[in-house]
Amino acid sequence: MKSNLLFFIPFFMFLGVTGQLLGLVFFFFFLLTNSKNKDFLKISFLFFLLWLIFPIWNLGHFFFGKGGELTVSQIFSSHTASSALVMSLGFCVVFFSKKKNQQTCHSEKFFFRGLLCALFFLAVYVVFQYVFGFDYRHDNFRLPDQDRFNGTYFRAYGLYGHPLSLSSVMLAILGYVCVLLEGARENKKELIFICVLSFIILLLTGSRAPAFIACFFLFVFFVRKLPIFFLLLGTTVAFVAFYYIGIFSRVLELFSFENFSEFPRFVFWKVHALMFLDSPFFGHSYAAVSSFLRDEYYELAGFGDYFIKYSAHNVYLEFLVELGFVGSFFVGIILYFLLFFLKKNARSQLFFYAFLLALGLNMIHGLTQNTFFDANLFSAYLYLYILSSIT
Repeated sequence: MKSNLLFFIPFFMFLGVTGQLLGLVFFFFFLLTNSKNKDFLKISFLFFLLWLIFPIWNLGHFFFGKGGELTVSQIFSSHTASSALVMSLGFCVVFFSKKKNQQTCHSEKFFFRGLLCALFFLAVYVVFQYVFGFDYRHDNFRLPDQDRFNGTYFRAYGLYGHPLSLSSVMLAILGYVCVLLEGARENKKELIFICVLSFIILLLTGSRAPAFIACFFLFVFFVRKLPIFFLLLGTTVAFVAFYYIGIFSRVLELFSFENFSEFPRFVFWKVHALMFLDSPFFGHSYAAVSSFLRDEYYELAGFGDYFIKYSAHNVYLEFLVELGFVGSFFVGIILYFLLFFLKKNARSQLFFYAFLLALGLNMIHGLTQNTFFDANLFSAYLYLYILSSIT
C-alpha cells in the first residue's frame, strides 16, 4: 500500500516551491520505511550544514565585514533552498521514529508511473501556456509580452516562477531517466515516454543553454545505440523544432548587440568577477551581496544605470562571490559526503549513476545560470536523491 502512494509524489515536484515542500513532507512521513539506517543522522546533519553555511558567513560579515548593516532576518537567511531543512528534519525524525525496518520492493515503478502521468498533464498545460500565454498568477491570467517569441508564442513557465527553473528540472529528469533506460528490464515504455515529454517541455520553455545541452547529451548518449539514419533524423527534427518553437530566434538575440561585451551575461560576469577579486578567500556573504553589495559593485564597474542588476548567472562564480574559496571548499566537502552516502545506500549502482548524470547536466548549465540556487531545481534533486536510495 505504501509503495502505491509513490505514484502521487511526482505531482508535487511540479507544483512550485510550496507544493514541493509538501511533497517532501509526504515522502518522509508516509513512505520512508528504513527508519534505523545509521546513515540517516549523518545525512540529516549534512543537509543542515548545507543550509547553515550561508548564515555562518552572514554572521561573519556582520562582525568583520565592511559596508552596510544587516538585519537579524538577513543574517539568518540562506541561499540554500529551505527544502534542505525539510530534508534534514525529515531524516532526523524518521530515524528516531518507532517504525519497523521494512524494505519496499520495486517501489520505483509506482514513482515512474506517477511521473509519466504528472508530465503528461504538465505538458498539456505547458502547450496551452506556450500558445495562449495563460498563467493564473499574472494579471488578466496572461504572461507578460516580454516572454513572447518574436511577438507570437510564449516561453512556458509551467507552475514554476521562471522558464529556466522548468527547463533545469526537465534537463535533470531527462538525464536521470536516460541512464535508467540503459539498464531497465521493466517500465521501459514509461521511461521512454518520460524522456520524450521532458524533452518537449524543455524546448517549450525557450531556454537556450538547456536545449543545446539536452540535444548534445542525447546525441552522445545514443550515438552507439542507434543507426546513423535515426541519429541524423533525430538531429534534424531537433533543429527544426528549435526553429519553429523559437529557440533559434533567442540565439540570434546574442548577436543583436553592437558590442558583444554588452551581452547581459557578460555584464553580470564582469561585475561579479570584480566582487570575487576583492575578497577571494572568504567572499562577501549572501546577505551582504543580496542586500546592498551587488548594487554597489554595478556602480563601481560602470553599470550603475544598467537596466537590471541580476546575480552572476554562473553558479560557481556566485558561490565564490558569497563564500570565497574557503566556504566553497566546505560546500564541496558536504556535497562529496552526500554523494558518498547516496552511493552507499543506492538501490543499485545504476540509480547512483543516474543521479550523478542528472547532477552533471545542470553543473554544465550552471556555467550560464545559478542552477543550484534555484529552489525548484534544488527540491527536484531532493526527490531524486530519496528515490535513488532509501524508499
